[in-house]
Amino acid sequence: ASDRNDVRSSFSSYGSCCQIFAPGSSITAAYHLSDNSYASLSGTSMATPHVAGAAAIAIGRQSMSPADLTAFLIAAGTPNTISNVPSSSPNLLLYSPHPY
Repeated sequence: ASDRNDVRSSFSSYGSCCQIFAPGSSITAAYHLSDNSYASLSGTSMATPHVAGAAAIAIGRQSMSPADLTAFLIAAGTPNTISNVPSSSPNLLLYSPHPY
């Protein structure tokens, strides 16, 4: 996960298990207190929906296998944007091309 300044969040996963970074700090999200409540949340659980949304847009445009989808997202990512990334992780920020 990254923050609004493109810095790797302190709680973020890293290493060989991480293929791409996505916004995950101080994300405004729906919250459970009422039908119209929201909160500013942080976590890899906030970064994951960004990646899932980019994946949904991509497969909505063109059918592809999971491996092809992974390759597409990695190829579309913006390299060398995130600071504080350990050398064991790719420095790649999620980018979702315009769907149309």
